[in-house]
Amino acid sequence: MNIRNILVYICSLVFTITSVGATEVLSRTEARTNLAKRFVKILEAEIQTCVTIASTSCKKELMVSQLGVVKETLHEFEVELTDCFINSQEYTGKRNTTISGRVCQHWNSSIPHEHAHYNFPDDSVDDAANYCRDPVGSGTLWCLTMDPNKRSEDCSVPHCGSL
Repeated sequence: MNIRNILVYICSLVFTITSVGATEVLSRTEARTNLAKRFVKILEAEIQTCVTIASTSCKKELMVSQLGVVKETLHEFEVELTDCFINSQEYTGKRNTTISGRVCQHWNSSIPHEHAHYNFPDDSVDDAANYCRDPVGSGTLWCLTMDPNKRSEDCSVPHCGSL
């Protein structure tokens, strides 16, 4: 596979990712993550070649933009691949949105929702930030939301055994 075919593939991958959503494009497989990492390295090398030869035929800006999208998408997939919990009360991941996409309220804040003071597996309530947690032992990760009309909602962090 030559570099042109790889770039065409990356362009189509970026278009597909931005068109239909990242989770529908790549599955939770290490093989696809590794493939994406290889494409990032190849694209970085191609950008460096464009810089070295200072060719106007190289669409450097476009490739840099594509590289950013590919790297961001790759990061999302790596989080998706590794972000799971065994015991919900011990989860210290960084997921901070609910299943419907609402942003979580900081645990050290009472705006927009007042709440009890909970215990977290983090070193402090500040370290718990606005991450999904299970401070009451419900067995499900959840958070208070920033939506004044929705007090709390579950988060979409899977149990590690379900991956």
